[in-house]
Amino acid sequence: MNRHHGGAGARLSRIGLSLAVLALAAPWADAEMARGVVFHDKNGNGVQDPGEPGVPGALVSNGRDVVAADDDGRYAIPVWDDCIVFVIKPRDWAPPVDDNGLPQFYYIHKPEGSPDLEYPGVAPTGPLPRRVDFPLIRREEPDAYTAIAFADPQPHNMEEIAYLAHDVIPELVGTDALFGLTLGDIVGDRLDLFEPLNAVIGRIGVPWWNVIGNHDLNFDGEGFWETSETFQRVYGPPWYAFEYGPVSFIALHSTDWHGDGYTGRVHEDQLAFARNYLEHTPEDNLVVLLMHISLVHDDSQVPGHALENPEEVLAVLENHPHNFSLSGHWHNQAHYWVEEGEHGWMHGEPHHHFVVGTVSGSWWRGHHDEFGIPHSTMDDGAPNGYLILQFDGAEYSFVWKAARRPLDWQMNIYVEQPSGDGGEDGPGEVIVNPWTGSPRSTVELRFNGEGPWRPMEHYIGADPNFARLQAFNEILPEVLGRGV
Repeated sequence: MNRHHGGAGARLSRIGLSLAVLALAAPWADAEMARGVVFHDKNGNGVQDPGEPGVPGALVSNGRDVVAADDDGRYAIPVWDDCIVFVIKPRDWAPPVDDNGLPQFYYIHKPEGSPDLEYPGVAPTGPLPRRVDFPLIRREEPDAYTAIAFADPQPHNMEEIAYLAHDVIPELVGTDALFGLTLGDIVGDRLDLFEPLNAVIGRIGVPWWNVIGNHDLNFDGEGFWETSETFQRVYGPPWYAFEYGPVSFIALHSTDWHGDGYTGRVHEDQLAFARNYLEHTPEDNLVVLLMHISLVHDDSQVPGHALENPEEVLAVLENHPHNFSLSGHWHNQAHYWVEEGEHGWMHGEPHHHFVVGTVSGSWWRGHHDEFGIPHSTMDDGAPNGYLILQFDGAEYSFVWKAARRPLDWQMNIYVEQPSGDGGEDGPGEVIVNPWTGSPRSTVELRFNGEGPWRPMEHYIGADPNFARLQAFNEILPEVLGRGV
């Protein structure tokens, strides 16, 4: 936040595609081979008909290896008895989507199905089919476009899904964004809420990609893979990649559940997948890493607050100088710049990581307004809402959109009342809280629209309105123990 001693007013300055050679090591040495074709599905029926050519160079992965389709769109890749084969959406192509806008870009190979869990996973898929084909639809994409990012919708019941349906969704219906994404904590431990939540978000009408979070897990699963069985059934692979225009997005599974708690970690299979994918990616593409747990954080020494291995994650970007990363998890917003020499980062330019504020704000808590929706103010004082991302080539920018509020509402301004009875002590302090502000932001004020703009002093402190809400016991007691 920023403050200035004086009157009111402030302004924020916003800031070779060829078949890959696979080096297989145990346990994949005896794997089966999935074979098929990535093709132009001209009539949209999901079947390669005469006159529907393959998509040369389309990338297919098993979650670790990445291969490029040949000139006829054909590919072959190893699979084992519990894996997911998926196509990486190329630029200017789109996989089919279901009725809720969820991309159908994968085939689950789970012959025996998921184990018996509280929330069901995947039914037995049986033997590997003779062909696993991936239809794509041709769709030209510009270099400059908009996308929408949600973090932590995190409903714990149908009432909270109704809050989302009436708070955030209506204003996004008909958006010109190319796609949307959710950065984890899609639900709040109730995995049976995936489907009704998808139906609500699907009203927006754009393809919607999902990242798994710590409240999206099968807590009774054994081992890392089994904790994502329900997510796999509903959304597909828990890590994957996709492309829009000259931007490559890599979704990561950053939560490692240990049975009685979790840590933030990206496992080696994901890192290998990211490295293998980026070998096929143009160096001048912008690479955006998507995760739930923060890459880094001020409280990184606390388990689960940030990744334990950020240096390994950052290392995959070694040959891609244009990069950026997003996470959710914290129910507030924060910028981090990983400077050269930190966490093994050796690029001259810092790596920018942004913690996105949440759709659920403070877990859908607080006094209800005249529409019956809680205000859900986050603990940094920002309102609940979503991020609007702008991409233009390798450049990016973003702005926070408060739910049901004008886009130009980008800050709170507080003016302390004069302390003297007759005003002899002069005007009080002005405090400005810009939603996506940081130490690198420039915030200036002037009075009554006149005179020069005056720079404000940056400081870190409590948002006065949120402090007032806490004093009224409006939020804090309801969220203690719920965790992020």
